[in-house]
Amino acid sequence: MNYQDYGHFRRKYPRRAFKRGAGILYRGQFLISECIEIGEGGLSFSCGRELTPNTLIVASFRIPNGDFVSLRAEVRAARPSPQGGFIHGVAFTHIAFTHKRQIRSFVSERTERESVGM
Repeated sequence: MNYQDYGHFRRKYPRRAFKRGAGILYRGQFLISECIEIGEGGLSFSCGRELTPNTLIVASFRIPNGDFVSLRAEVRAARPSPQGGFIHGVAFTHIAFTHKRQIRSFVSERTERESVGM
């Protein structure tokens, strides 16, 4: 299956690659996941189970150079991952300004490799 991410056209906030682990609380179960991207408005991650769209979760992770957070979010999209499992896109429902600012700072900073275009 060839997948292209057309969601970036609808996104209100820019995102940046975010390769870190996260814990997802979904319907009373704690799932270990791998983050893919993050932005002020949400997060994408992969896990072995498909989560139902429009359900609420709590995502726990460390913001780079910031706090460890547990944020409520709504599952917006789920699709099969080429590596197995599922990739999910979630939108944060309640996020403190401090955490939003920490995520914005991470998304806007560029590493030397990214600024050179490698």
